[in-house]
Parts: sequence; C-alpha cells; structure tokens
Amino acid sequence: MARDKNPEPAPENIPSAPDLRTTLLDKRPESWDRLPDLDLYMDQLLNYVNRKRPFASADQDLTKSMVNNYIKQGILPRPNGKRYTRDHIAELSMLVLLKEVLPMQDSQELFEQLDLFEASQAGYDLFREELDRTFLLTAEVLENTREDSRGATALRFALLSYATRRVAISLLEDGRDDSTKRDEPEL
Repeated sequence: MARDKNPEPAPENIPSAPDLRTTLLDKRPESWDRLPDLDLYMDQLLNYVNRKRPFASADQDLTKSMVNNYIKQGILPRPNGKRYTRDHIAELSMLVLLKEVLPMQDSQELFEQLDLFEASQAGYDLFREELDRTFLLTAEVLENTREDSRGATALRFALLSYATRRVAISLLEDGRDDSTKRDEPEL
C-alpha cells in the first residue's frame, strides 16, 4: 500500500483513537434486564435512548418527530397512553444505531426478517450480540491500523462501511426476492 507523501501522526498519537477503541471495547446498549422497567414519557425516552448510544452525537439524536413518524409508519407500536415501555426503548435503541447506515424501510425489513420486534427480549439480545461482535472486530481492525495515517485509516473505514452497507442491502433484497417467490402460487 502506498504511503501518504506527508504522513499524519499515527492514530496512537491522536487523542481520539484510543477513545474510539475504548468505546468499541466498552460501550454497549444496556442489557434487557438493565433497561428501565417503568414506562417513560416521551422526554424521558428521548433522554435515555440518546444517552445510552455508544457513539452519541447531537446530529444523530433521536427526536420526538422521529418517534412519532416511526409510529405513523407502523415501525414502532403506539405507546400505552403517553408512556413508552421497555419494548419501545429496546426497539428505538436498535433503530437509532441502524438509521445511520440503512434506510428506515430496510431497517424495518431487517427487523421483520429476524422477528426482532416480535420477540422483544430475544430480538434485542440478538442485536446486542451482533453489535458486540462487530464492535470487537472493528476495535481489532483499528488496532491493526496504528501505523497508518489518520487519513488512510479513515479511508479504510469509509470503504469498509460502504462495502458492508452494500452487502447488507443486497442480502435484504435477496430476502425480499425469496419471500416473493414463496408467496407466488405454483402453476
């Protein structure tokens, strides 16, 4: 691999690189048993979900209008009165992470294919297991790029993100095609 003409300092000398690795190794959404078992009002729900995201950033915060849109689109069930349950918290915790990489319709389809919403605790646990594997793998890749410049490392992760997003979308499309074939009557 060709090196930059003017290499930047290695990521290990950049304060954010160890923080990224630490986040990848240590931060996860709460386990099912640690999610609030008391119903929350909208403001409490937003505050909780936004605080518990592994990579929190204000521009990616969950908002009241997003939650209302998810409900209108049938992605999220209606609250009990004005109160949101543990199931809502789990579903929104999953959606808020995936909305950064998949169109909402694809996220909804993924959740339907895996029955993540139907088996709330089991679905949430599966999501957390896959997130854990992915974060550990990403931390390992980040550790192995210590000799590269920040720009080269950012490019590698951007391209990895592109490739994995395309694979996810392709697999969802294949699942859609398989579902359509099963639904067609045989002649």
